[in-house]
Amino acid sequence: MKIRNNKDALVVGALIAGIVIISEGIIRCLNSENIIRCILIDSSFWFGMFTLGYGLYAANKSESEVLPDERTERNYQRAGSTTFWIILVSVGLMLLANEKGLYNLETSDVLSATIFIGLFSLFILNSCYNKRGIGYIIRTVKENKLLFSAFFILILISGLIVLINCPSLIIPDNLGNIGFVDDSNILKPAQNFAECGGNFTEYRDIESAKQALVDDSIFLFFVVHEEYLDTGRITVYSKEGIFSDFTPTTTTAIEGFLRKTLLSYANVSDEIILKLENPEITEKEIDDLLKRANTTYEMSQRIQHPMVEEKVIVKKGDVG
Repeated sequence: MKIRNNKDALVVGALIAGIVIISEGIIRCLNSENIIRCILIDSSFWFGMFTLGYGLYAANKSESEVLPDERTERNYQRAGSTTFWIILVSVGLMLLANEKGLYNLETSDVLSATIFIGLFSLFILNSCYNKRGIGYIIRTVKENKLLFSAFFILILISGLIVLINCPSLIIPDNLGNIGFVDDSNILKPAQNFAECGGNFTEYRDIESAKQALVDDSIFLFFVVHEEYLDTGRITVYSKEGIFSDFTPTTTTAIEGFLRKTLLSYANVSDEIILKLENPEITEKEIDDLLKRANTTYEMSQRIQHPMVEEKVIVKKGDVG
């Protein structure tokens, strides 16, 4: 194919980029236990499919239909500017939700949501500014029935395969069942954990906790390390799957569990504990109360910030 104009350059670039990205996604999944499932849920593969599809679509269009004129270019700039502010506000709201503890957002969650919001906003605003609307979308689909039908069928089949082969897409029933392994020896055997917002079960070692995790007896478990009082380090183990980071409530439950444990370990009186549980208490008031309880600075910091979290994904093959 000869490159005679900008449209040809765009088509060739899109086709080459699509093939390269698809190949990269497939190669990366070759060592996976389930190659088909890995490919179907790989974002690189689908981005490559989109790029390749756009190249095939643009190849059958004239240059005036593919490349924007001066008026359309101005509308693109308007849509891009508005989309930028939408993304900015969206990210700000996500950060606020995370800060207030409404949802424990992972970095991947924020990036995925930002990309989706940006692309969706740009598409809608571009159609609005160019006054194309739903009619333009319908006409485009009608003119490219074969291409859009193929992509629709492929996406539908892929979704069904993922649902069949990925039981972790179903929200688990054991979200409140949390296990733990205590290597720090700060937990008291007779301590009552029922008030911490979860059903906590102690395991003697990591292997027995992993087995319970694989058997779905617990949703996740965490290990309190030997140097916990100095570092606050714990490791959270969960099963692989789309809900492996689904912990807006479990994170709060674990923090409450550790805080209650530390208060008991430091022999803080019930009167002070009751005051510390006041949701409107300030950080300075917490410091003053803990000083009254004769806790050390390190213990005070650990009570206020009870966990430095590390995450480990457990696969079935990891359990002997």
